[in-house]
Amino acid sequence: MIDPDSGEILGEGEMGELVITTLTKEALPIIRYRTRDLASITTEPCSCGRTLARMSRIFSRTDDMLIVGGVKILPSQIEEILLQVEGVEPHYRIILDQEGGKDTLEVQIEVSPALLTGDVSHLLKIQNALRGQLQADLGVEAELKLVEARTIGPVDHPSQRIVDRRRPEGGDCEETE
Repeated sequence: MIDPDSGEILGEGEMGELVITTLTKEALPIIRYRTRDLASITTEPCSCGRTLARMSRIFSRTDDMLIVGGVKILPSQIEEILLQVEGVEPHYRIILDQEGGKDTLEVQIEVSPALLTGDVSHLLKIQNALRGQLQADLGVEAELKLVEARTIGPVDHPSQRIVDRRRPEGGDCEETE
């Protein structure tokens, strides 16, 4: 396991990018294959009695990782928080932007029609609770917007949930979605 950014080798139990290396072939160069999968390795004995090193389930991919204000965020972290709140649909959009040279994060979240009863205070309570939970778990402030059901919908790939409006340093690229 390595740190996806620096390439530094990580210790046991640390989440990092899985790298596969062929070591058993003779007279071949050592080839390291970066899988872009995020997982961890442990050498603790398994409950079944095995004592070999084991890899955790793949948590996510490095190409899904976002860096907002120096903090690494995975869309799956946001989804995990949303799934804990009743009445919030698991459909969301992440919008990254910059204001005054500082990264901003906006999360648009679908709410179920059952929550749209006309009680605005209940919606504000849910919105504030989600905003607080996102900040506590992710370590960055996020603007949260609740949107009507079926305005975002399911996606085929996690990257389709992300709208990155930030401009790379020195570049003038168009908005990507």
